[in-house]
Amino acid sequence: MPISPLPAITDAAAVSADQTRIGYRTVGTGPSLVLIQGAMGTCENFTELAGLLSDSFTVILPDRRGRGLSPRPFEPGHQAARDIEDLAAILNATGATDIFGLSTGALLALEAARTLPNIRRVAAFEPPIYLDGLPTELITRFHHDTTHDDLPAMLITAMKLTGLAPRPIELIPRLLLEAAMRLVLRREARAKPGRYASTAELARALPYDIAVVEQLQDITRYSAINAEVLLLGAEHSPPYMRAALNALANTLPTAQRIELAGVGHGAAWNTDRSGNPHTVAPALRHFFNPAQPN
Repeated sequence: MPISPLPAITDAAAVSADQTRIGYRTVGTGPSLVLIQGAMGTCENFTELAGLLSDSFTVILPDRRGRGLSPRPFEPGHQAARDIEDLAAILNATGATDIFGLSTGALLALEAARTLPNIRRVAAFEPPIYLDGLPTELITRFHHDTTHDDLPAMLITAMKLTGLAPRPIELIPRLLLEAAMRLVLRREARAKPGRYASTAELARALPYDIAVVEQLQDITRYSAINAEVLLLGAEHSPPYMRAALNALANTLPTAQRIELAGVGHGAAWNTDRSGNPHTVAPALRHFFNPAQPN
């Protein structure tokens, strides 16, 4: 189904507690709804979802620190609390009380709902919680790759860590995968800038995501959430994500739980980013504004 053209988009920025400038875009009319991206994306990846919601909501599209409209080089020792301060700055600037988060953005959405009193409703799409424990070997490898500023290695390690890589990739030797990734990065470096952030830029933001994942794994912390919660999953996502959502549903017994058929972890992204926002928008529309028809 084609996506209608977006209404006018307004660019703005908020200043976080540590003076980081957090850029965001605003589109639509109605109650404010903030969309928080996960790894390997910027607010541009949510354009189509924002368009589908913009007739009923003022959609706020921030770029998390380290990417897109919010550039900041990663610093060792980064704390997820800084990301929560970034989100608080956006909420204070826009008056929003409702948030949707995808993947690591979902972890931040839940943590924000736990710690920020002004959040009313939160929808979390597959927060990467590892109930059997983090894959420590891959986490250690990622930190090694980051220390050596080895972008191809960082990208391959992150794919293996998330379990989102296509299955055939698991059969290809790592050295070949890294060589192929180097070619991709070189080709992008020679090309004109496109609509989306480059793979290199997004790779440099990955340490922020890994820090968030490492620090927000304790599922019991979310039992303190008082906001209304929607837990969203996708049929074709890795089993550990489904298990995490089931555990969260037990931790938050009043939460709604929805699984979207026929899609995977990136369903909220634009269609040319392998997403299917038409499957996500009705669930968000109903949860954040029950009076609106699907």
